[in-house]
Amino acid sequence: MTTNIPETASTHDTIIGFYAGLRSGARTALLAGPYETYDEAAAVLDQAITAAEAINSYAPMYDRGVVRVQPRPGHSLPAGKLNDRLS
Repeated sequence: MTTNIPETASTHDTIIGFYAGLRSGARTALLAGPYETYDEAAAVLDQAITAAEAINSYAPMYDRGVVRVQPRPGHSLPAGKLNDRLS
């Protein structure tokens, strides 16, 4: 299966950010980010998952991966929930 993911966060005037994240059903946790590229978010994914598992015993059961976020017009990208825990 091929997924078209832009290499950089900004395309034209649209703001896009990439995050290391977890997903459970319809809920998504943006753990680390935003990053400008998919590869930057993927590089911290393991570290972000380890930090999440240290504070949430259910984290190992959630889906994990890189999340692409495009905020609604007039809104900014949120900070990752665990940014302060990552070096």
